[in-house]
Amino acid sequence: MDNRFKTILLGAALIIVIAASTIGYNILSKKHDAQLPQNNNSSSNSDADKIKAVDFNVTDSDGNTVSLSSQFGQPIVLNFWASWCNPCRREMPDFQEVYEEIGDEAIFMMINLTDGKRETQTKVEDFIDDSGFTFPIYFDKKLEAANAYRIHSIPTTYFIDADGFISSAVSGVVSKKVLKERIDDMVSSNKKAEYSRISPEKAKQIIDSGGDHIILDVRTEREFDEEHIKDAILIPSDSITDRAESELTDKDQLILVYCRSGARSATAARKLVDLGYTNVHDFGGIIDWEYEKAK
Repeated sequence: MDNRFKTILLGAALIIVIAASTIGYNILSKKHDAQLPQNNNSSSNSDADKIKAVDFNVTDSDGNTVSLSSQFGQPIVLNFWASWCNPCRREMPDFQEVYEEIGDEAIFMMINLTDGKRETQTKVEDFIDDSGFTFPIYFDKKLEAANAYRIHSIPTTYFIDADGFISSAVSGVVSKKVLKERIDDMVSSNKKAEYSRISPEKAKQIIDSGGDHIILDVRTEREFDEEHIKDAILIPSDSITDRAESELTDKDQLILVYCRSGARSATAARKLVDLGYTNVHDFGGIIDWEYEKAK
C-alpha cells in the first residue's frame, strides 16, 4: 500500500514538473504584445496618446555607461535576453541578419540580463564571439533596464521611434519578417519631408535637364509681372496654405522655389513641406539669378 501511495505521489509530482516546465517555456517563447512600462513624465498634447520610453543606464563591453536616451534620434530595437535562454538564442540569427541588412536606419540595443550569477559578462562575451554576432551588446548588471520595462519573461523586444516613444512591443521570439516589418514602420514614419537649399546654378542645371519640375515664384503679383524666371508659376507666399494643394496636385513633383532675396522662398518651402510636399528645393532670390528672365 505504501509503495502504491509513493508511486502515485511521484507520478503527481512528475506531472506538476512537466506542466510547470511547459508553461514556463510557453511564457518565454510565445509571441504576444508585451506590457508597456509606465512613465510619469508628461508629454505634449500632440503626443498625449504616446508612451515615452523610460530611460535607463547600462554598460557596454568596455564598462562605459550608455543611456537609452542617448540613442534617441533614430529608431531603436530594444531587446532583452540572456545566453541561457533558448528562445533568445533561436531569434538571434534573425536579429543579426536584419542588423546587417538595415545598416544605420535603426539602432540595436541588445540588453543582456547580467545578474552576475547565472549570467556573467564573460559568459555572454564568449557566447557572442562563438556565435559571430556583431550587433551591439549592453550589460544590465543592476537590472535597471529590466525593472524599468517590467521584464518578466525573455526574450522581449521593444520598438522605440526616433522621438523616443514606444512604437510597439513583443514578448517572445520575433521572426525576421516581423522584426523587419516593425523596423520598416518606424523608419518610414521617421522620414519626415524636408526642403533643401540649393544654389541658383544647381536650379539652372535642373531646369535645363528638362525633367518634370515646377518653378514656383512666391513673390507678389506685381513683382511677378515686372520680372520673373521663364516658365515660373506664381503663388504668393502668403497664399501657399490656401492654394498649393489645388494648384500643385502632385506632392512628389520636384518644386523649385524662389522669391526676391530668399526670405519668402524659405517660408514658402517650409509651408509646402508642412502640407506634405516631398521634393521641395529653395534656390533663393531672383536678385541672384544670372540667367534668362521674362516679363
